[in-house]
Amino acid sequence: LIAIGLIFFFSRLLSGRFITLNNRIDQVAKGDFAAPIVIHGNDEIGQLSRQVDRMVKNILSLMNEVEQAQRENFELEKRQQEIRQINPHFLFNTLESLRMKSLMKGDREIAEIIKKLGKLIRYSISVTGEMVTLQSEIEFVQHYLDIQKFRYGERLSYKLDIDPLSKHVLIHPLIIQPI
Repeated sequence: LIAIGLIFFFSRLLSGRFITLNNRIDQVAKGDFAAPIVIHGNDEIGQLSRQVDRMVKNILSLMNEVEQAQRENFELEKRQQEIRQINPHFLFNTLESLRMKSLMKGDREIAEIIKKLGKLIRYSISVTGEMVTLQSEIEFVQHYLDIQKFRYGERLSYKLDIDPLSKHVLIHPLIIQPI
């Protein structure tokens, strides 16, 4: 009877500790990281509970780091957005001033290249990563090639032979120009 009583007592003690640990792990699995695991002892159950508690603390620390990185990323994107708003305005106004000055001096070729450069920059800035039509991408490439032709003169010649039926095909932006 004493042996059965001791077995019952110890099995109840062990199963209670296991149930406590299991309940805490279930809470963590559901996202409740608040309550620490308190299972005393130097046996395997005590060690396991301390390791789970350390794991929960590490998860909380990593979550805080991710939140901090997201806040920093948000601030960086916000600043970049502000810069994108200001710099293009200045750039396009400057290019337009140069173009008009060229036209006033009668240099239509320079004025046309400046106009194409402005379109090239405007297109590059406006790219969001979403698919674009082949037609808009070809127009971008044509402006680029015209600027290169101005730069290299007779050393560069090109011909774009595009099927008219494919002008509405969607492709990734800025993919043709490097080719």
